[in-house]
Amino acid sequence: MEVISIERSTYEELLTSFNSFVNQMKVMAGRGTDKRLGEWLDN
Repeated sequence: MEVISIERSTYEELLTSFNSFVNQMKVMAGRGTDKRLGEWLDN
């Protein structure tokens, strides 16, 4: 097993960046759930 040590500030910055990324992905995924097919289908 390999152990990698990083500073707390670096870890917290990485964690903040990752959480921001996750939140952006959730927002993008939420846009896809808006089902307005009526605008596309006219029959």
